[in-house]
Parts: sequence; C-alpha cells; structure tokens
Amino acid sequence: MDPVKATVATFDKYAEQYQDKFMDYPAYTKTYARFASLLTEQHRTLLDVGCGPGNISRYLLAQHPHLKIHGVDLSPRMVELAAKNNPNHSFAVLDTRDIGQLEQTFDVIICGFCLPYLEPAEAKTCLETVYRLLNPNGLLYLSTMVGDPARSGYKENASGDGVITTYYEAKELLQMLSACGFTVCEHFSQNYPADGEEPVEDLFVFALRQ
Repeated sequence: MDPVKATVATFDKYAEQYQDKFMDYPAYTKTYARFASLLTEQHRTLLDVGCGPGNISRYLLAQHPHLKIHGVDLSPRMVELAAKNNPNHSFAVLDTRDIGQLEQTFDVIICGFCLPYLEPAEAKTCLETVYRLLNPNGLLYLSTMVGDPARSGYKENASGDGVITTYYEAKELLQMLSACGFTVCEHFSQNYPADGEEPVEDLFVFALRQ
C-alpha cells in the first residue's frame, strides 16, 4: 500500500484512541495555553491544518469563543471527530499538501504535528502556503518532531499498521520559517516519552506574519 494511504488508514483505525490520549494531554495543553495568551479579539478566523480530532481547536475555543474555525485533515474519521468536538464550526477532508486550494485567508493557523507526515520539500511548500494564507499580524502555532533526519521513513508496528514519520532539525526548521517571512516569537522543545522506544523531542514554535 502507498505509504500516505497506509498512514491515513492507520489514523482512521485508531482515531478514537488518539482522541482519548491527546484531547487533554497535559504536556501539550500547556503549549496551547501559552499560545492562547497571544491571541486577541482581532484574531477571529482560524485554520486548523491536520486537525486530528480537533483537540487544539477545542482548547482555543474555550479561551476565545469568538473564533470561527475551519479545520482540514486527510483522515475522514478524524474530521468526523473534530466536527463532533467543535460543533458549529467547519471541518473537511483535505490533504495538507493541498491547502493552497483554500481561497479564504485567516488570522490564526495551527499546524499541530502535521509536518511529520510530509517530506522536507513538502513541508517547505506547506509553510510558504501557510504564510500566504495568514493575514497581516496573523499568528502560527507549529509543532513537530525533531531529531536525526536519517530516522525518517515509513514504519509498521507488529499489527502491520504503519505511518510516515519525518524528523526535522530544529535549526533547519526555524531557518525555513524565517525564509518564508515569519518572525518567530517563541520556540521551545520538550521530550515525549515514546513507550519504551527512543525518546522523541517535540518542537513548538509560535510565529508571526507581520
């Protein structure tokens, strides 16, 4: 099976388990809180790229109920859950690689752990598109896994379920954002315990389009 299709199938299969684990995952919700503190009443429209079950959107809505959200994900089941968790907002099945099709621009864009499923060249194009889709003074929330790019690739578990995982070097990713025109407001990293495997380092970036 094509690695992208296999990755989508895996997320469809485990969507509920993913939701149960990460909807209120403390290590991540604290990053949402830090980002939410940057939002103002002027930030009214939000695009959630790779929205998963809508966990980040739900948190930000609780802090800023005036937000109007549109979310996209390539997993149909994740989109269903996101819509259920964020009623009265719009969610659609769309590949992250195709967000350039969107005609609307936004005040806030979230890219929560969607880059690990893109090749580096695709990630660069995605960030360039995100910059274009952001309004002036728009804010970006970005999270991804960083580490040795040589570890990247498609891997299956014992059950035969597989996902693509691409690791980025933090310095390279920050330079990529700068080259796209972003001003990085804040960035920090933290370890994610990988269930007995080699620990994974997560990078979080808040950036501004001026």
